[in-house]
Amino acid sequence: MNRKPVKRIALGAFALVSLLVISTSPLTAAWLIKSRASKIVNGRLPGLASSSLANINVSEGFVQLARSVHSADVPAQKRSLARLAETTQAVDRHYEVHRATLQTAEEREAFEQVMRRRAAYREVRQAVVALVEQGKGNEARRLFDDDCVPKFQAYLAALGGIVDHHAGEARMDGDRILRLCQIILVVQVALLLFFFVYAFFVPFVTFMEKLNNGVTVKDY
Repeated sequence: MNRKPVKRIALGAFALVSLLVISTSPLTAAWLIKSRASKIVNGRLPGLASSSLANINVSEGFVQLARSVHSADVPAQKRSLARLAETTQAVDRHYEVHRATLQTAEEREAFEQVMRRRAAYREVRQAVVALVEQGKGNEARRLFDDDCVPKFQAYLAALGGIVDHHAGEARMDGDRILRLCQIILVVQVALLLFFFVYAFFVPFVTFMEKLNNGVTVKDY
């Protein structure tokens, strides 16, 4: 049985498949990288940005609350409370942006935990603000130290956990993109090497077979 046609058909089929892989791999690679990058741009980065800004504003609002509690200057207290109201509005805007970036059940649960701790903190904070506005400085400071500070710390810890989560996920997605690029590069180099060898080796083998069959160089 003559194996040459079978061998040539196999080589031709392999070359065709390899050519198809080479021609479609850039599109496949672009699609995979785009999906990963889209996940980062549309979810991780906005989530990281909004949670980080909320973290900053929450801390700033707490500082303003502390100033109003420990200040005996009524105009200064009012300025601090006005600033506290502004930062509260900014925090709520950041949370609205953040809510739209949630992608997994884990992220939604972490976000709801922040919302629960925010509600607990703001409830006691409002009581502290009411005491400050009524001029009851001692009661305000006592409530602030005993109840408001611990609830703020728990609230900030939950918010910081979300920031760390988004940062870690963005880093992992970036690493996946880099690994994907490396794999694609290796595959492309391997395929190009194959075609380089194939382009030289097949004509050479064909030439040697014809020489063995009695065909001279002159016949070419």
